Amino acid sequence: GEGSGIVAPEADITTIRFGTISSLTHRSSVAAGRASNTASVQLSTYKWDFPPTRSSFNVPQVTILDRDSLPIGVVGSSNFIFDESELQVQLRDVFERQLGSRHTLTAGVDLALSGFKLTGSSTNPSGSYEVINNGDIPSINGRYTLSAIPANVVVRSYTIDAAQKQVDLTQALYGAFVEDRWRPTPSLTVGAGLRWDYDDLTRRGASRANLGNIQPRLSFNWVQSANTVWRGGFGLFAGKLPYAVYSDAVQFGPTGNQTVTFRGAQAPAFLQGPRAVDLDRSTLPAREVRELFALGIKQPMSRQLTLGGQRQVGERVAISLDGVWVDTRRLPRSWDLNAQTATIGASDSIGVPSAVGDLARPVAPVVGGYRRLTTTESGGRSTYAGLSTAVRYRAASEWLVDANWTWSHAISNTEDINFNASIGNNFDLDRADANNDRRHKATIRTIWTGVRHLTLSGILDGQTGTPINRIAFFRDLTGAGGAYGDGFIGNYQRFAGVPRNGERLPAAVFLSGSAAWDIPVRGTVLTARADVFNLLNRVNASGFATGVGGGGSATQVGRPGDPITYTTAGA
Repeated sequence: GEGSGIVAPEADITTIRFGTISSLTHRSSVAAGRASNTASVQLSTYKWDFPPTRSSFNVPQVTILDRDSLPIGVVGSSNFIFDESELQVQLRDVFERQLGSRHTLTAGVDLALSGFKLTGSSTNPSGSYEVINNGDIPSINGRYTLSAIPANVVVRSYTIDAAQKQVDLTQALYGAFVEDRWRPTPSLTVGAGLRWDYDDLTRRGASRANLGNIQPRLSFNWVQSANTVWRGGFGLFAGKLPYAVYSDAVQFGPTGNQTVTFRGAQAPAFLQGPRAVDLDRSTLPAREVRELFALGIKQPMSRQLTLGGQRQVGERVAISLDGVWVDTRRLPRSWDLNAQTATIGASDSIGVPSAVGDLARPVAPVVGGYRRLTTTESGGRSTYAGLSTAVRYRAASEWLVDANWTWSHAISNTEDINFNASIGNNFDLDRADANNDRRHKATIRTIWTGVRHLTLSGILDGQTGTPINRIAFFRDLTGAGGAYGDGFIGNYQRFAGVPRNGERLPAAVFLSGSAAWDIPVRGTVLTARADVFNLLNRVNASGFATGVGGGGSATQVGRPGDPITYTTAGA
């Protein structure tokens, strides 16, 4: 972090991510080689920290605004504190035994024990200010510093975390399985198995241990001929719960973090804002409070079906076709136990104050209490269907062409653990194409070696544009107030009749090429290679990962058909 845009170097953060993985495996053979046992242990550590680059948390962060309330500089310390460490031990033992000439029995157990320590999180303990530059804050070459801000500067707001919460929690995962690989004929292999999983997060809070995760699986692989293979399978698959659903509930619970902002006449003079120890939480405005699994929680479970085959046609062509269907239930999502009953009508187009929206909540917010009372529950669902084909064609001895095409469709009413319904708890309104739905993706790769020592290759990739969530200009049409996770997912309110992810960004097309020349050097080969990416110099507004489900160009304002603003693009 050396500063970028309006952020001065003194307000930067440094990201530290440091991890280790160490493992030890012991394999033994018994019963004259007809059985074996594999025991393994793995130890992993992880450190994730965001310390200030140059300053410390002993000074606040200050955002300097112009007279139009637009930010023109950020100085002081970083306004983000996060310091987490993790330790995990994994134990696994797998025993395999041949039974006769046609059966191979495999059984195993695995255990993962994790400990997490979040020693600091949320906002800068020295708070953060928004101040207005009325010409009294000098800059040097457009760059501001904290020391240049006068004591009598106009303060628009002051934000402080009233109670920083340290979190020291654990998670344990248990699993056991048994499987039989049966070969009724030399060309047919059938696999049948049973697995059980348990995540001990399901017994925390108001939830009860989810011990019934029995998962049968069945699969086959049939070599019909020397040129044709068929394969398929069906099974149930349990998922683990992200640890964050547990730690967030503790961190933002009734005694957890409480970030509060003092605005206007309530804002203190510059550098005179109260610290956390000076604040009485019972006098602070209503906020979002989390309950730990108040409705119970279960591990996600999916049904998965696959079917496919491949065939070699002559000496030059190979073709494969595979289909997959996945139906996942019990996905974790955010549920408001004090949800509004308000809806959005065709005439609703302006923002509504929270005080008005509070009238539509079952429990009216009070000072020192909650507005949103949220919990993580297991009502989310997603479905996925995909069909993928691949063709390999050797046009000549020196020319090879590979092509892949995948059609897929992902539908979800839950994009993330922080996903909130845009209206109350009506997640049915948010069931739509998933944020990462691609629909069509095709790739062609070719390699030519027609000249000795020279290799030419190219890749052409095209895919359907990613969905657009068209929101109501970030307006709060019901007065629901902000929700934790809005910044991650971006599922803000939409105008009446506007579906989630109802439009798409333009398709992405990416063409790249390379040339490599092999140079013999004293019995070895030195390769000189040149690669050119994006040969068409095309601006792709989709087709790449953003890291934030509701970020970048995928979030647009207005109504369907309104102009699209491109805020991010691919390489």
